[in-house]
Amino acid sequence: MNRNLSCLAAVAVVLFAVPAFAAEGTAQPPLTLRAGQNLVLDVADISKIAVGDPGVADIKPIGENSLLVVGVKEGKTSIRVWKSNKEVLTWEVTVTRADAKSAPTPGAEIVSLKVGAKTSKSAPNLSRVAVGDPAIADVKPTDAGIDIQGKAPGSTTIVLWVEGGSRKVIEVQVSP
Repeated sequence: MNRNLSCLAAVAVVLFAVPAFAAEGTAQPPLTLRAGQNLVLDVADISKIAVGDPGVADIKPIGENSLLVVGVKEGKTSIRVWKSNKEVLTWEVTVTRADAKSAPTPGAEIVSLKVGAKTSKSAPNLSRVAVGDPAIADVKPTDAGIDIQGKAPGSTTIVLWVEGGSRKVIEVQVSP
């Protein structure tokens, strides 16, 4: 009887452990961003998304094949993406302070403003705009692109999409 119970327990461990392990997913390169910064992940065939702590990083679907990851506050969390083929991808996300010195997003244009100052950026055929932290910079679409106004000291990221799917990333640094 004891032997049967041991065998049943071993089978139960195997049956329940395998699905739990499979749900962990395939680890992707870790992501590091500042609070207020955002980045775009291109992932095909997304069916479901989850973030461990939305108070640290938020995630928003952008169409069917992209996700916007927004650094909210300093900390660590994880992101899981389930694809329609049942594949699960995971990212560990580290968010640093908004004033932390870190490398800008590769290929990003750097814009420095004082609180209250405005600037315009050209983006013909603009189709979508995402702002990492709208409390730092106010962004308004115009016929020719966007107007950016510094609202509070800090750093944030703006992502512009133009018709045809190309993106432009702008890192905004607002000083007092």
